[in-house]
Amino acid sequence: MSASKKVKTGIAFGFFIPLHKGHEMMIERAIKENDRAIIAVCGYRTDRGKDFVDYDTRLRLIREIYKDNKNVKVVRMDDKKLGRDGTFAGENWKIWGEELFAQAGEDPSKGDYCWYTGDESFIEKLSAIYPKHRFVLLDRSDVPVSSSEIRENPGASRSLINPRFVEFLEEKGIIPKEYPLDIIITSLLETDLYKFSMGQAIYHQFPGYKTTWTFKCRNKDVHFTPEMVDEIRRQIKAYCTLTFKEDELAYLDSIRWIKGSYVDFLRLWHPLYEDFIIGTDAECGLSIETKGTWLNTSMYEIPTLAIVNEVYFRMAYDHDELMKSFIKRLDDKIEALETGRLNIGSFSEFGLRRRLSAHAEELAVMRLRDAKFKNSTFVGTSNVYLAKRLGVMPVGTMAHEWIMCVGQGNHRHNPAYSNWYALDAWVKEYGILNGTALTDTITTDCFLKDFQLTFGTLFSGVRHDSGDPIVWGEKLIKHYENLGIDPRTKTLLFSDSLNFVKADEIYRHFEGRAKVAFGIGTYIANDTDVPALNIVMKTTVCNGQDVAKVSDTPGKGMCKNPDYVEYLERCIKWRMEHEGAPKAPAFDAAKETENVKRWIKDWFEENGPKASAVIGISGGKDSTIVARLLADSLGKDRVVGVLMPDGVQKDIADAKKVVETLGIRSVVANIGETVKALKAELGTHFELSNDTRINIPPRIRMTCLYAVAQSLPEGGRVANTCNASEDYIGYSTKFGDAAGDFSPCSSFTVTEMLQIGDLLGLPKELVHKTPSDGLSGMTDEDKIGFTYAVLDRYIRTGECDDEATKNKIDKMHSANLHKLQLMPAYKR
Repeated sequence: MSASKKVKTGIAFGFFIPLHKGHEMMIERAIKENDRAIIAVCGYRTDRGKDFVDYDTRLRLIREIYKDNKNVKVVRMDDKKLGRDGTFAGENWKIWGEELFAQAGEDPSKGDYCWYTGDESFIEKLSAIYPKHRFVLLDRSDVPVSSSEIRENPGASRSLINPRFVEFLEEKGIIPKEYPLDIIITSLLETDLYKFSMGQAIYHQFPGYKTTWTFKCRNKDVHFTPEMVDEIRRQIKAYCTLTFKEDELAYLDSIRWIKGSYVDFLRLWHPLYEDFIIGTDAECGLSIETKGTWLNTSMYEIPTLAIVNEVYFRMAYDHDELMKSFIKRLDDKIEALETGRLNIGSFSEFGLRRRLSAHAEELAVMRLRDAKFKNSTFVGTSNVYLAKRLGVMPVGTMAHEWIMCVGQGNHRHNPAYSNWYALDAWVKEYGILNGTALTDTITTDCFLKDFQLTFGTLFSGVRHDSGDPIVWGEKLIKHYENLGIDPRTKTLLFSDSLNFVKADEIYRHFEGRAKVAFGIGTYIANDTDVPALNIVMKTTVCNGQDVAKVSDTPGKGMCKNPDYVEYLERCIKWRMEHEGAPKAPAFDAAKETENVKRWIKDWFEENGPKASAVIGISGGKDSTIVARLLADSLGKDRVVGVLMPDGVQKDIADAKKVVETLGIRSVVANIGETVKALKAELGTHFELSNDTRINIPPRIRMTCLYAVAQSLPEGGRVANTCNASEDYIGYSTKFGDAAGDFSPCSSFTVTEMLQIGDLLGLPKELVHKTPSDGLSGMTDEDKIGFTYAVLDRYIRTGECDDEATKNKIDKMHSANLHKLQLMPAYKR
């Protein structure tokens, strides 16, 4: 806008007793036809509206209604300034106008102002005072009744009154409460399981992120009536009154990957109605947007969609009649699986967000739980409330929002690397637990650039949500094979618009070649004679930036800004065309050092607020770096270094230098005689192998560390000092140096550990000391047959110039996976 151009300002004024459709049309024109608008709320504090809607309430409600429009200013016009009778006669109009512009902080002679009113006499009086202003006379016939007629019979005019005013009038008892439906969401557990898995990771890693979510109905022939919208508002308001109950929190706490710190957060959490903006200005008659912290807004998606679905189908159709066709179709599905006519292997119900009703979903899950299928297995439901209520397994993975926000919500990230950032953050939260990766947020081909050996190994499987399922499955099987991973050990989870016939075809195609599972939603939870709704609620903004999904199926994405989608597609295209082997973004030693220190503090706060960290000090880089991180995080007085020479240790001086440099407490426990005695005793029974002799000392050292930890007055927690490079090829002793209570550096390669050590300013001779196990008499690199630099490059990029070395790394990794996994246990 040029400096000489005047800002156009629209003015709408009135008593608004109550605010109704006519007023809203007037205000909407003032907003749309100008750069900004002034809404003047007129009346006395005690005037003709005191028995209907008092002045202060009117002012408050109108400010709430327009609070999110930065171009609207709502001003107080207390008409007591105009004289006792409140009439608009003579000089009073001039005084009134002066007061309006004073309240708005405006100069009426210096702007381009346009007044909106439905009374021609008002224009006549105001135009005499402000001859340079513009005036618009509105057609009152657009609204069939006046404010006074609405006040005479407000119940009959409910649909004409603004919903916020309706709520106030209901609370005062002026309008009777007429609720067509029972409350739909009765528990905060009634959401998909992945909302808790993502919620926990958001809470621990991205608590300050803020997001905007936008609702969209893709059905062109569906329209939500004003009555439906009012009911949706009421249902969401009721949802926002819920809090978690103790038995619900205990249930969440029983899920092995959910942490106590997150459960404690949920104990205090509840939805905020003020985060919702619900209107009627969309093509379908319903608009919903949520704005707030990602922690909050993420949790709103599923309950909101469940509410919208049920309100629509209960108010648009006869629910009992729909249930008849629903039950008949459910019977047919169950019969097809019971007889073996259709075989789909393992499957779960994913239909909460698109269900016909809560009653329909519960009936379906009960029937599937109790049925006896010939060659198929019902695993559970994504609905956590139903899983708890019906005693089935809660099932979930991750959603597109995780990859979009983690990858695109930080302006420093190249969005074409969204998957890498998201998967890396997920592994930091869960390790090998809770590991099914979603592939299609920015196309599966781009996902595979980042889903290399480390992620391919750590994640138990992948989920399909767009594109041809057969093509996708073949692509993933080939990708696993190229990584040297047996696809039969991995799960292909299909969840895109499935029915049992389609699932049967997919299952037969891939049977025996991979673990195949299905998440089936609408076909289970909303299959009737009436077409289901195609509604979504997607993240559209994160931290003030546009975010988008570019899936394998055109049209499944959703973004308010086409320019951002075009930019994201160009980033993906450039990466796919120009980047060779996948490369992880550069390692940020400073950032990761601060992150791991914060993690150590948080872990001890939850697992031993007064306990000390107990760490074996060998004098090598790993124990030196971890000890420094512990001292920085907890204070040197809460770190106990244990030196454990096996008889005579040539580099014991290095170990002593570590504790002296750091100023931590230390204990020396020579394990030489214990090792010698155990070997001698076992030697009377067996011929000890070389590996047995090598692994006895680290297992005794771990026994020593736990003995020290249990002997400390406030207790101790044993630190594991392994790094990602050693873990990847199994270069550690199971239940020896591979054990511990917590592992600060298991996500860092040797190369990255060296960068951290240098950043911390530790002595070069300790950080860059030639790595050796101190047991075999060989350096690590001599023993494994390749350098850590080669290994680290392969772990992070999948690149290895020598095929024989690559094969050796793959073989060592495969043979030692048992060290990274939980102990197998029989489940009864």
